[in-house]
Amino acid sequence: MQEKNQLESQISRLKVKCQDSELKGVLLMIEIERLYNIMEEKNKEKESMKERMLELEANNANQLEDFKRGFENMFKSRIVIFFFL
Repeated sequence: MQEKNQLESQISRLKVKCQDSELKGVLLMIEIERLYNIMEEKNKEKESMKERMLELEANNANQLEDFKRGFENMFKSRIVIFFFL
């Protein structure tokens, strides 16, 4: 009789432990999903920032080329004026 009670008590504790483990598993799955969503959001932000940076670099390169052409044209016109004076 005492052995039966001990076994029933042990079974009861194991059931509680099993339920606790299942709950922890569910909580971990929820946390994994939350972290995955954050990661996806950060990856989207990173890609957006990367595209913006590439646009700015291209824009800066174009502005630099425009400035360079303008300077070269100004320099050429001053050379022409210098030779005709």
